[in-house]
Amino acid sequence: HRTAGRILIPAGVLTALSGMWMAVFYQLPAGDGVALLVLRLLFGSAMLASIALAVRAIIRRDFVTHSEWMTRAYAIALGAGTQALLLIPSGILFGAHSEIPRAVVMGTAWALNLAVAELVIRRRAALSGVTR
Repeated sequence: HRTAGRILIPAGVLTALSGMWMAVFYQLPAGDGVALLVLRLLFGSAMLASIALAVRAIIRRDFVTHSEWMTRAYAIALGAGTQALLLIPSGILFGAHSEIPRAVVMGTAWALNLAVAELVIRRRAALSGVTR
C-alpha cells in the first residue's frame, strides 16, 4: 500500500493539475463555457485539497482520515467516467447539450461520485464502530 501511495499520490496531483491547466489553457470544446470551466477548477482544487489532507493524515498516522480523504479524491478522479454515463443517455433523450445543461450534468456526475464516496466512508465507519 505504501509503494502504491508513493506512485498514486503524485499521479493524482498531476491529474488534478493537468485537468485544471487544460480547462484554463485549451480551447473550450463546443458546448462548454464558463460554468463548466468553473466546475472543472472547483473539482480539480477539491481533488488537490483531498490529496493534501490525505497526505497530512498519513504523516500523522491517522489511517482512517487518510482513507476518507483518498476515497474523496478517487471519487472526484472518477468523475469523467460518471460524466460519460450521464451525458450519453441525456444526449440521446434530450438532444445535444448547450452550455448550462452540459455543466449541470457534468457537475451532477462529480456530486454523485462524492455522495457515493460519503456513503462508503460512513458505512465503513459504522461497520468498524468509529464515531466522528
